[in-house]
Amino acid sequence: MKIADGLKKLVASVAPTLGQALMGPYGGIAGQFLADKLTGGDTSKVEAVLANANPQQMLELKKLDQEFALAMEKLDIDVFKLDVDDRKSAREMTKTSGAMPQVVLSIVYTIGFFALIFALGTGTLQIAPDVKDLWTMLIGVLTGAQVQILNFWFGSSRGSAQKSEQLSRLTVKN
Repeated sequence: MKIADGLKKLVASVAPTLGQALMGPYGGIAGQFLADKLTGGDTSKVEAVLANANPQQMLELKKLDQEFALAMEKLDIDVFKLDVDDRKSAREMTKTSGAMPQVVLSIVYTIGFFALIFALGTGTLQIAPDVKDLWTMLIGVLTGAQVQILNFWFGSSRGSAQKSEQLSRLTVKN
């Protein structure tokens, strides 16, 4: 079953475990879970249901996320582990081969990104009305890449949340 990337991001914003599973190797499991719960098993209708979801259905999706997370936990599957392992392997690579390429690219990209934002904000760079939508999309993509750079160097908010949760458990035990 194929679900459009935009809908996967929508699902991830409401139901993070399902969203992460849909975007990773557990996409088939998550897709079938959604099909079973939302359409009685008809995988061809899942995308339409998600695309036309009302606020009440979004609340239901949030509940389904908790149910899916419990089901994955019973199977001893951590859908977020691959994402964490990916960042971990990238950081390990810098230990063995050096971080200079990543440092240079991060600095150049960040300077370019903020220079572009500054130029647009001060009116130094004028955008023609017929390409405004293209520029809006480009700024969105560039902003997303900037977030990835920050996540690479400083970790993701999910990792921070997990660390906070682990620290609170340690504090409670002591």
